[in-house]
Amino acid sequence: MSDDESGDVFWDCHYCSGERGCPRASEGSIRCSAGRCKRQQAAERAAAKDEPASLLLEASGPAQSTAAPRFCFQIKDVVGVSMCKDRLTSKERRVGRDREDEDIQYQVRGKFGDDSDEDLEDMVPDTRWVKLSELVQKIDEPGCAALDTFAAKLQKAAKVARKRLRE
Repeated sequence: MSDDESGDVFWDCHYCSGERGCPRASEGSIRCSAGRCKRQQAAERAAAKDEPASLLLEASGPAQSTAAPRFCFQIKDVVGVSMCKDRLTSKERRVGRDREDEDIQYQVRGKFGDDSDEDLEDMVPDTRWVKLSELVQKIDEPGCAALDTFAAKLQKAAKVARKRLRE
């Protein structure tokens, strides 16, 4: 890179420190003109906007632990399934994407907690998207039977829905 080209690079970018080789977005801006840096700044601003509202909600509610239970330890019902909840890149949208076991997620209604030693009655009931890999780690095979039941019902429900939509 010549000295003339390096003069256009905004080396003080708050997000990439000039690694993307782009000029400053505008006079006085803390970021360069790269799209990724722009998206990072937009995400930070959106999070900062939402933060005061969430702090007010926490202050008005009863005193509880701020951390939500992380793991599903009991499945009561399966609501949905997704083979790929991640956003696809433009190339993946054109040519497709290989599915991995880690990409499968189920929307489950169940009991969530932080530790398997916790009493099931003390766990929090909730409905969330959970990775299959996490369910397999935290729940034994008989506990995961609801996943198979859902899969069997899904095929029948899709067939009936297609038939009704064609009528």
